[in-house]
Amino acid sequence: MIRISNYSLNYSRLIAQGQMSIFDFLALCRKLDVDGASLHVQNLPDLSTEYLKRIRRAYLDHGLSVTVFTVSTNFGVPQDRQKAEFAKALEAIRVGTFLGAPLLRVFAGSPPSEADRQAAFDRAAAGIRRACEEAAQVGLPVGLQNHNHLA
Repeated sequence: MIRISNYSLNYSRLIAQGQMSIFDFLALCRKLDVDGASLHVQNLPDLSTEYLKRIRRAYLDHGLSVTVFTVSTNFGVPQDRQKAEFAKALEAIRVGTFLGAPLLRVFAGSPPSEADRQAAFDRAAAGIRRACEEAAQVGLPVGLQNHNHLA
């Protein structure tokens, strides 16, 4: 059985410009008759529990499933920036779990320079492993996206 989902990142410009809300996006998903909707954390203007409750309710009201929750992480950054990347992953684990996402999608990132390639790979592997260990504590699988949009 094939299930079709729509992704909030497809509407990032409209969302950022205030021309579409997440609730409009979910209503559009219902109108398009897809089975589910995937969200990217950057499209959520508020990560409070009250706001997330409204999103969960909107999914239910529109008969949609949460298909994936995504956060853009870059664990290839230098060591002094790892804490911030891990904090993004932790917040996404909390939000994805609250929304009932079956999968959290993260990114490995890129090396800051070609000379730092191996060390960046090692940092990325360690960061992803750490995020997976945290997500495992709440039963949330983590998927690694295999591109990063960087040169």
